[in-house]
Amino acid sequence: MKRIVPLILALFLLAACGAEPAEEAPTSEPTPAPTPGADVTASPSVEATPEPWPEFVAGPAEGGFEFQSEELGLSFTVPAEVSHKAAVSAGVKYYDPDGASLTLYYVPEDGRYPLTMFYLAAESPRGDFFRPGSWYYSKETGHPIAAMSENSVYFTMGPLGGSEIGRDDPLWDDYIETSAAVSAAIRETIAVDEPSSIPELDAAAVSSAADELASRGDAALTRAEAAQLAFGLLSAENKSEAYPLDYTDVEPGSDAAQAIAYLASYGLLTRYSTDGEDLDGGLFRPDEDISRAEFVMLLHRLSFQPFPLAYGDVLENVSADHWACSYVNYAWKCGWLELADGDIRADEPITCAEAAQALKLVAENGCPTPGADF
Repeated sequence: MKRIVPLILALFLLAACGAEPAEEAPTSEPTPAPTPGADVTASPSVEATPEPWPEFVAGPAEGGFEFQSEELGLSFTVPAEVSHKAAVSAGVKYYDPDGASLTLYYVPEDGRYPLTMFYLAAESPRGDFFRPGSWYYSKETGHPIAAMSENSVYFTMGPLGGSEIGRDDPLWDDYIETSAAVSAAIRETIAVDEPSSIPELDAAAVSSAADELASRGDAALTRAEAAQLAFGLLSAENKSEAYPLDYTDVEPGSDAAQAIAYLASYGLLTRYSTDGEDLDGGLFRPDEDISRAEFVMLLHRLSFQPFPLAYGDVLENVSADHWACSYVNYAWKCGWLELADGDIRADEPITCAEAAQALKLVAENGCPTPGADF
């Protein structure tokens, strides 16, 4: 009798829970996945819903199309050869959905979900391109500048988080060819409001400056002299134009004033803390010796690559909180700065001979890309 009572209680519990007799469960066919972009009404049994397609503001379209944005102050043309499988969406999903940026998509002709090719971003004022903490510093990807205006810098960058398509995918080759064609078309056809020059390093000027500095040996280099040096290394059509001089300790009309104002308009001189705070404000300190950290920051920025995220091994004797930690680490990897008794001496003045060695390496190797060239 004692065995019967628990059995009766167990049967009551099964009935209360709606349990069925322990029979073999019937098999069923798997529910087919919905086609991306289709108008699907999910049944209560479907847990995952398909991701909605991007909301395109232009394309895909046959015969080519022109995209124009008054908000970003730009326009460009997508050529007919690829326009039927290329589209433009505003913002960058998950990172900068409402910002001054665009996402260029590859739209497969077989109806598959669109794949991100690259982004086209605008930063205003243009000097903020070098301010750390922006969304586009969140991943290591190239940032080639497509155009410059008096107020903004326009640059492209690869998909954050990596490509959404693998090399073994049947669409890989077409995806790459389409992406390259659209990217080239943007560089060739982009038009911006109030266009300005994109300064470039003059290789001959860099080599010549290296020789001149080497002859000065262990002499120090002031910040004003460094600005004039950097100004002379750049090739651009707008160097003779007048630019506002926002530093209160630089005398207008002085030998260095034009160089300082020009470089400052591109953000090449501003020191930032690691969270993006301006460390200098209205002071330039023209007569102070430029430090090793300040020099390599300026030298790296002359390539118009953004903030160099730390990559691989890092220096142990430079605090992660140091304003120039990543610049110094980058310069060490490039050989621009050398250790002395294990110390990089980031805040000590750089000698002309040391600056000359850094310039020589830039003339020979350019500015390597972290992760690709290291």
